[in-house]
Amino acid sequence: YVTGTTSGVGGDLLLLKFSPAGTLLWQLRWGGSAFEGGEDIAVGADGSVYVVGGTTTFGSGNDLAVLKFTADGALVWQQTWASARGDGIALGPDGNLYVAGTAARPGSIGRADVVLLSVDPAGVLRWQRQYAAGDSVDARGGVAVGADGSIAVAGAITARAGGGSVDMEALIVKFAPDGSLEWDRGWGGRSGDTGEGVAIAPDGTVLLAGNTNSFGAGIDDAFLLRLRPDGRRIDASLWGGSAIDH
Repeated sequence: YVTGTTSGVGGDLLLLKFSPAGTLLWQLRWGGSAFEGGEDIAVGADGSVYVVGGTTTFGSGNDLAVLKFTADGALVWQQTWASARGDGIALGPDGNLYVAGTAARPGSIGRADVVLLSVDPAGVLRWQRQYAAGDSVDARGGVAVGADGSIAVAGAITARAGGGSVDMEALIVKFAPDGSLEWDRGWGGRSGDTGEGVAIAPDGTVLLAGNTNSFGAGIDDAFLLRLRPDGRRIDASLWGGSAIDH
């Protein structure tokens, strides 16, 4: 399954399904009169397809959107949450959806927080949490759910350093199954680093992948950070050369 955004037909959300051999089985578009985009996909054990992204047509006009489709591509339901952008979606061992996004920080201009939603398979919101830190945080790296139901969200944190300069570090935040905060960690140096992907291993190890301008041999080198279930760092690996790597 692949999701994204069309450009030639009005900027709709696009969903494609391929066979294991790479044959296109079907494609569909979802949208209205403005712009929609898909960011991430989760597939249920029953073949249901869940897509998270953003919409400027439905809801308040600049919303996080979650859609459920059947395995044949029929829309089952759509839900929106105001003033947020969808970044990642994952299915938990309990069968519920966990959606990570970036939301406007209340009472501020140009600042953002991480938002985490728990949604049941029928599209009903179970709970919602907001995580704020620094000048701004985001969930660009998506979300992962462990075998124990714990949830990890990856992204970046921006804070003002001395002299008014702005520094960005990779961010990982871990939540308990009920959405309560367990721990948060930043990783990086002085030149800008971001978390771009996250996974939780069967033993509870948390893996954060991203790119770094602070360490390594080149510009935007790749890194992989491993953390114990309690947030203590195990190690970090770097990959790259004298050019740009992603």
